[in-house]
Amino acid sequence: MNNPNHIGRKFSLAYRYKKEKLFRFYGLLASIIGLIFLVIFFSNLIGKGKGAFFQTQIKLNIDFSQEVIDPNRTGDKEEFLKANYGGILKDALLKRFPSVSGRKDTRSLKKIIGQGGIYKLSDLIQERPEWVGTSQEIWMIASDDIDMYIKGKISTDVPDDMRRVNDKQIEWIKQLEQSGQLRTAFNAMFFTSADSREPEMAGIWGAVMGTALTLLITLALSFPVGVMAAIYLEELSKKSRFTDFIEININNLA
Repeated sequence: MNNPNHIGRKFSLAYRYKKEKLFRFYGLLASIIGLIFLVIFFSNLIGKGKGAFFQTQIKLNIDFSQEVIDPNRTGDKEEFLKANYGGILKDALLKRFPSVSGRKDTRSLKKIIGQGGIYKLSDLIQERPEWVGTSQEIWMIASDDIDMYIKGKISTDVPDDMRRVNDKQIEWIKQLEQSGQLRTAFNAMFFTSADSREPEMAGIWGAVMGTALTLLITLALSFPVGVMAAIYLEELSKKSRFTDFIEININNLA
């Protein structure tokens, strides 16, 4: 005759194996679902954010007039900083589009170049003072509005006065494209610049450095405290419910 206890143990083991298989199945299913959502998240993130890795640039012939930058011919870089680089940039745009006249159109024309263009010209002269008194072809960063238009983020189906880019600006951009003076280039500033009020000049460097410093400070504070706490719990403290509670939580976190 079969031993009832033996039969009970067999059924008990079969039940446990069944539950274990079911548990593994649910765990695998949860992992797969989590992985699917992770893939969807990163696909969506990369798909929508990849445009940040590229920027629209416009090539202009910049006249670094000595009368504007260094009228006294001192060669002093401190004096170079006082120059009207906004005026230099405006003159370059008007030279490229001589038919533009009137305050409104001139203002619209200036807006196709980002505000960072002024700083770029100033930095270039600081780096290359020999350019004073010469003309150079420079790739300037387009404004955020123009960049969004080139990337297809601004629709032309809406009326002109409801768009961030008006019809005249679109016409100028088309002329620049036809003459090879407009391009989409890798946005290195995205990795080397910090946050900025000007979207075309913003980057992640500040956030990266902030995160790195936060991690370093956290490590510097938590590592010695954690090591000393481990030594105390393992070697010095008396066993109690409190220490057991701490060890259980440490094991769970690990």
